[in-house]
Amino acid sequence: MKVDGVSFEQGDHRRGKLTPTAIVLHRTYGSWVGDYAVGRHGRDVNGDGKVDPIGFHFLIGKHEGNVVQFYATSTVCNHAKGASTWAVGIEFEGRNEDRLTDAQVAAGARIIRAVCDEHEIPLTYAFGGPRRKFNGCLPHAVVPGSDHTDRVTHEDWLRMFPATPPPFIPPPPSIVLEDDMAAEYFSVVDVTDPAAWPPSGAVLRITDTTYIHLSPDEWAAELRVARIAQKPLRAQRMGQADARDICWSRIDVRALNAAAHRA
Repeated sequence: MKVDGVSFEQGDHRRGKLTPTAIVLHRTYGSWVGDYAVGRHGRDVNGDGKVDPIGFHFLIGKHEGNVVQFYATSTVCNHAKGASTWAVGIEFEGRNEDRLTDAQVAAGARIIRAVCDEHEIPLTYAFGGPRRKFNGCLPHAVVPGSDHTDRVTHEDWLRMFPATPPPFIPPPPSIVLEDDMAAEYFSVVDVTDPAAWPPSGAVLRITDTTYIHLSPDEWAAELRVARIAQKPLRAQRMGQADARDICWSRIDVRALNAAAHRA
C-alpha cells in the first residue's frame, strides 16, 4: 500500500514481499537531509566503503510537509533487525528526548491509522516491557533481537491517539468493581536505561489488576483530592525494572479506555 497524500519515492533496497502484523516506531537521531538519504539509498554501516541495504517505509520530519514513503507496506526493507520481515518501519526525525512536533503528530497519526486499517493491525502500542514480537505498534526499543533503544514515547503516542474514557456502563451484580482505595502509588527511581519506560520520576497508580502512568497534572489532582479528604497520599519508591515487570502483568487503563472508545 501507498498512503494517499504522502509523497512516494522508491527506495533502492527492496527485499521481497511483506505481510505486516506490526509497525515499528523509530527515532532517526539525525536530521531530515541525512535521514532522507539513508531511507532512500541506505548507508555505510560497517565503515567498509560499501553502502549497506538499509531503509524504512516512512520518514516523518519535524516540519510540515517533510513526509515521504520509500517502500510500499507490502515490501520488506531493512529497518529493524529482528522485525523487518513482519513489521512496517516508520522513522520520526529526532531523538528520544525530543517531543514530537505537531506536524509529526498529525502525519504519524494519519499514516499509522492508514497502515493499521489496510493490514488489520491492532491500533495499540507496546511502549514498554521485555523485547518481544508484538501484534500492533511497538518502539524499536522493544524489538526482539535488536540492541537499539530508540522509541516514540507513550505520551507522544497519546497525542497521536488520545485515550478517551468510554461511557460508564453499570456492571451486572455478579461483577465486583475494584475499590479505588485498593490502589497504591509508586514513584520510579533507580533508572538503569534513561531511554526505556518508565522514565525517572514517573508516578504509577497500581492495583491488583491494572496500572496507569499518571501525568504530572493527574498526580497533582490526586494529591489535591487527598488533601481535601484529609487522607495523606504518598508515592512509594520503585525501581524501573520492577515497575516494568509489575506493569507488564497488569492491564494498561489508558490502552483499555482507547480500545473501548474505538469499539
